[in-house]
Amino acid sequence: MASCFISSILFFSAIFVFLSTTPSFANINSKNVTSDRVKNICNATEPWNQPRCYEFYKSDPRSSTADYKELAEITIDLANSDCKKLIHWLNSLAKNETDHGYRRRYLQCSKHYSEAREKLDAGKKYLEAKKFETVEDLAANAIEDSNECIADFAKVNTTSTLLNKAKDFEFITSFVKPAVELSRKSDKVTKKPYYYTLQLILKKWVFHP
Repeated sequence: MASCFISSILFFSAIFVFLSTTPSFANINSKNVTSDRVKNICNATEPWNQPRCYEFYKSDPRSSTADYKELAEITIDLANSDCKKLIHWLNSLAKNETDHGYRRRYLQCSKHYSEAREKLDAGKKYLEAKKFETVEDLAANAIEDSNECIADFAKVNTTSTLLNKAKDFEFITSFVKPAVELSRKSDKVTKKPYYYTLQLILKKWVFHP
């Protein structure tokens, strides 16, 4: 009888440990769900490119439950991460390149992407300060930096790998603007009504004593 009781305790203990250490189906599925907010951001691109946009956001588990401001931050983070990888890759190419012309262009490209990364870092700070237009401008300038990298190869053959990596960076960075615009709209909607009421009262008091 005692051994049966002990066996039962061990059995239920094992079940408890299994359930407590195994992620729930809800948590597993939440990582694979594309939120309506992400879909709204991805609507900024052509329909055939939207699944690709979804995949970018799914690579960051925060996106499934993020609001628009957080999604704007995530977009900048994803672009920044991609930019960092590009810089490392370009520096590696330059280090191993024997052709002086190509080596110089790889280093110049790396410089352009370093400048792009600085703009993205600044954009995240301006987003926190709700300087939305500045964030959009910085993201657009980061894309321009990428374009300048490719322009450096105008007189020589640009590798398809570099072109693809540049396009990937520009693709994800292009979603900073719609994410920020939706964040701005959301910010206006969620402002407390009494704030506007107070403004109206003060306005009447100042201009109509």
